[in-house]
Amino acid sequence: MNLHGAHSPLRVRLPAGDARKLRRVAAAAGIAPAEALRLAIVSELPGLEGRPKLMKTLTINSTEGLEAAIGAVVRKRILHTQAVAAKEAEAAELEQRHQRTISNLLDEIAQFEAGIQDYCIAHRAALFSPKKSRETSLAEFGFELTPPRVETASKKLKWKEVVGRLLRLSWAAAYVRQPEPQPDKQALLADREKLSPEQCLAAGIRFCQDEQFFIRPKPETASTANRS
Repeated sequence: MNLHGAHSPLRVRLPAGDARKLRRVAAAAGIAPAEALRLAIVSELPGLEGRPKLMKTLTINSTEGLEAAIGAVVRKRILHTQAVAAKEAEAAELEQRHQRTISNLLDEIAQFEAGIQDYCIAHRAALFSPKKSRETSLAEFGFELTPPRVETASKKLKWKEVVGRLLRLSWAAAYVRQPEPQPDKQALLADREKLSPEQCLAAGIRFCQDEQFFIRPKPETASTANRS
C-alpha cells in the first residue's frame, strides 16, 4: 500500500493479519484504509496502538544519497553490534551472579540431605516399618525404587553382542530395531513381566531397579513457596 507525503512516497508492507485488522478498524471508523494506515503510523487510530513500526522503504535519487545511506547502514550496524554485546555482557553478569546463589543452595541442600539419609539408614527399622516412607507437615521422605531399566547381563557383554543373540533367537527378533540393528529397550521393558529368566539369560539381558532415598516436598508446600 502506498502513501504520498509532502516530500517522498512511503511504501509499507503489512502482515496479512494486520492488513485485515486495518481494514476492519477503518470500516468501523468510517475512513479509507489508506487514511487508517496513515493514522496507524503515528498511532492515532484506536485498536492499532502498540503495533511494530511500519517499514519505510528508502528512496535514493543520487550518488551522494547512496553514499549517505551506506554510511548510515554502517553506523547502525556498529550500534547494533554494540547493543548486542552490551546485552550479552549483562546477561553473562546476571547468570554468574545467580549461579553463585544457586550453587551455594545446592551445596547446602546436599549437606542436609546427606545427614538426613545417614540418620534414616541408621534408624530404618524404627522409622520405616512397615512402610518405606513417612511424612512431615512439609514433605514425604523415605526409600523408593528407581524406574526399571534394561542392561546387559554382565559388564563384559556389549549391546552389539546382545543384538546378535536377539536376532538368532526365534522369539526375540521383534526386540531389535531396524534398519540399523539395535536393541529396542522400550519393547523389552514393556514385556519384562512376560520374559522368563531363561529367555533373559539367552538374550544376555537383565532388568534392574535400584533403591534410592528421597525427600519430596508436598504440592501444597511448593505452592505456598511460589506465592511467597
